[in-house]
Amino acid sequence: MVCGGGDFACACLGAGAVGKGSAAMMLGTAGNLLVPGMRKTDPRLINTVHLTGEGLSLGGVFAGGSVQWFGDMLGISQPDLFTVLDAEAADTPPGAEGLIFLPYLMGERTPIWDAQARGVFIGLASSHRRGHLFRAVLEGVAYAFRQMLEILAEKGSVIHEVIAINGGARSPLWRQIFADVLHVPIRWRPESRGTLAGAAYLAALGAGYRSSFDGLAAWLEPTIDTTPTSAWQDHYFSQYEIFCQLYARLKDFFSRLNSP
Repeated sequence: MVCGGGDFACACLGAGAVGKGSAAMMLGTAGNLLVPGMRKTDPRLINTVHLTGEGLSLGGVFAGGSVQWFGDMLGISQPDLFTVLDAEAADTPPGAEGLIFLPYLMGERTPIWDAQARGVFIGLASSHRRGHLFRAVLEGVAYAFRQMLEILAEKGSVIHEVIAINGGARSPLWRQIFADVLHVPIRWRPESRGTLAGAAYLAALGAGYRSSFDGLAAWLEPTIDTTPTSAWQDHYFSQYEIFCQLYARLKDFFSRLNSP
């Protein structure tokens, strides 16, 4: 008998994130940032135990779900969603020309823990087109992930690389946005099965085909890496500062809008 683990922990293992300074980013309907080896936990995050026996902290945001929602509104379905809208968003400058999106379409977990929170576009102008809106969606999710990284840094866990898995990571544009907003390399495993790969490695350990977690990186496929660019760092930081202030200013309106 071989003991398994939770899906998020197996996904973190399947991404290859086992050491300090490395995080796994799941970009499915829900987006999760999975960070092993944290010495100090924080109640703004979800805190549990990794398959290695170390601590495992994670944050969650409505990531691919926000993208799918936007595509559904326009009648664009997979696989054309990223193909069509990425091209339009790529022609839009970073920052979507003054447009910001809060990805709280189903309430939000980390770091605000508010079921009443809702999605918001702020800064809309008549000059904005759907490429602007889609880019704002991609950037808004990335800003939410940056909030998680800053909480981790406060607790002494500085992340030097993020390993991306799941469907949303197929977008080169989104990977570049994440690299620029988080200011760390984004390493993508295009054929990774995430949770299944982690569970398979556990089975290999249990059956004696692997002796430790040290050989995990060699067992997984190589990554395709996206590095941060410096040209838009100040602009993204300015937008991010506004993003972080929006929830506190809108919180009371959310609860009023959701009351019967």
